Amino acid sequence: MNDRLRMVSDTTRAFMEATVDLEALLQTVVDRLAAVIGDSCCMLLLSDDRSTLVPAALSDRDPSVAAESRRVLMEPLTLDRHAEMRHVLASGTPFATELSDLEPLRARSTPAYFEHVQRIGMHGVMLVALHVHGESIGLLTMLRHRTTPAPYGDDDLELVKILADHAALAITNARLHAADQSHRLFFERSPLPKFIYDPEASRVLEVNNAALALYGYTRDEFLSLVRSRTNL
Repeated sequence: MNDRLRMVSDTTRAFMEATVDLEALLQTVVDRLAAVIGDSCCMLLLSDDRSTLVPAALSDRDPSVAAESRRVLMEPLTLDRHAEMRHVLASGTPFATELSDLEPLRARSTPAYFEHVQRIGMHGVMLVALHVHGESIGLLTMLRHRTTPAPYGDDDLELVKILADHAALAITNARLHAADQSHRLFFERSPLPKFIYDPEASRVLEVNNAALALYGYTRDEFLSLVRSRTNL
C-alpha cells in the first residue's frame, strides 16, 4: 500500500511539474502510465464539438511497438463508430476486458490497425475517461500485449482511474495556462495602446509597449499612476 501511495504521489507530482508545457504534460502522462501499468497508453482528447477523439500522445514499454503504433493509431476516431468509448466518456465508468479472439475487431478497425494488434499480440484493453469538473475531456486507452501476459486486474483499473483524474486536472490547468499566455502575448504585442486599470485599487495593473510609446512613460512610471492621473 505504501509503495502504491508513493507511486501515485510521484506520478501526480510529475504531472504538476509539466503543467506549464501542455505537450510535455501529455507525453509525461502516457509515459508514466505505460511504465507503471503497461504496456501501451494512448491519450485521445475530445474535439471542440465533442464528436471526435483526437490522438494527442502515445507511449509503449517497447520502443519498436511505440514507433509502429504511432504510424497506425494516430488518426482521429469518430465517436459514432465506437460505442464503448462513447459510454465511458458519458458515464465516466472505466472499462477493461480481455481479448482471447481479435477477429471481432476486424470489422471496426482499419486493416493497418488490425494487422498491428495481431502482430503485437494484444490481449487486454482498458478505457478510462479523463474526467474533470463534471465532464470528460478525453480518454486513456491502455493496451496489454505480448510484453505483459498478465490480464488487467481491479487494482490496475482503480490505479489508472486515480491517475487519470489527476491527469485531467493537470491538462485543464495547462490549457488555462496556455490560454493565459496567448492572451498576454496578444496584449503585449498589440500595436494599439492598451492598459489594464483596477478602479477599486485606483491603479494600473498592466500596460503594453504601444501605450508606453504613446504616452512617454517608463513601465514603472505608468504602473504607479493613480486615478487622478489616468485621464488618458
